[in-house]
Amino acid sequence: MKKVFSLMTAILLLWSCDKNQDSDLFFEEEEQNTVTEIGELPEVLYASMASEQQTEGEGEDKAAAAATRTFVENQKVLWHTGDAVSYFASYTHNARYTYKGEDGGSSVELTKDTEVVGTTGAVLLKSQAVYPYNETTTVVYDTLARIDKIHLTYPTTMKYGDKSFGKDANIMVAAGKNNNDNQLYFRNACGYLVIKLYGVGTNGVATRIKNITLSSVGGLDKIAGAAVVVASAEEAPIVTMTDEAATAVTLDCSNEGAGVALGADAEHATEFWFCLPPVTFTNGIKITVTDVYDNAYTKQTSKTVNIVRNEVQPMAALEFVSNAPAATRLWYTRSDGNTTPLAFYDGKTNPFDAPIAKHYWDESLGKIVIEFGAPLTIIKEEAFRDTKIGTIVMPEGVT
Repeated sequence: MKKVFSLMTAILLLWSCDKNQDSDLFFEEEEQNTVTEIGELPEVLYASMASEQQTEGEGEDKAAAAATRTFVENQKVLWHTGDAVSYFASYTHNARYTYKGEDGGSSVELTKDTEVVGTTGAVLLKSQAVYPYNETTTVVYDTLARIDKIHLTYPTTMKYGDKSFGKDANIMVAAGKNNNDNQLYFRNACGYLVIKLYGVGTNGVATRIKNITLSSVGGLDKIAGAAVVVASAEEAPIVTMTDEAATAVTLDCSNEGAGVALGADAEHATEFWFCLPPVTFTNGIKITVTDVYDNAYTKQTSKTVNIVRNEVQPMAALEFVSNAPAATRLWYTRSDGNTTPLAFYDGKTNPFDAPIAKHYWDESLGKIVIEFGAPLTIIKEEAFRDTKIGTIVMPEGVT
């Protein structure tokens, strides 16, 4: 009986020892992973990226210094006033910080937004930040890999920017050294593909582009949508596109209906910038270009195109060839903001040389549309006299 009691005592001691060891490990990990609590957010984030700026290249095809944030100036991407980031630290998730300084800064201060103070979530290993601010961005601590993982979305539609990318297109991330770190070094999570186009319409007027859609030739490469990014204070971010990611990106060049004018020749081609995750288009890229009259032009390459983080990949200039049909519609707005079509046609005197088939407000365009029953070539003198015409988009080939 004494032996049985001694054996039971030994088993209990061993079980207690193992339990205490597990408990110590648990609390040790918890202590390492808990530094600050909600309510302890810094008033200011110090956002720097100066050392990531690339050296200016030589020549037009070396626009290779896109290295910071939101718009390009002198071959460097810089902060723009109003830019906002999502900030995560310890238990606080997705607080918003905003840049309120002048355009063109590379090392700036971002101020805490008192209206978007974030939510309480699972504790993180280190502070994290993501540009641009997005309420859907999340950060999760992976207990197995012992790293923080950023879940974000690369835009499937981005805005045109003059010799640059548009606002909010250039995804960038930062990670602190701990949860108290508010001095953050932002790194780009994008590479840059520059499409160059030129072309003149049949009437000698510059062709104007409404949008460009980009994909791989095979249509399978993931270039937008859901992604997981691992940021580091010392290393470049690691980007992984998820199974739900998209295979196409559209560059919106509508410019309130006016579109973006193309240069007349290859030397003066207009640049269209795409911000993309690191990706290799093994079979080449495919672009579909649509002008403001909905004439489309598709072009594809057969060569491999490699998009590298923080580098610019310029393509050779392409001529936009639309083979545009005769104009059958035009768009306009009223100066008073009214959406009711103008009453310039009394049913007897038509100011156009083609019959009007439809005349209506188009919500998707934000414009009033006139559709004609035959090709339009002439708008008669004083057609819009004494009307509240605001802006008008003239069809190609119309006098």
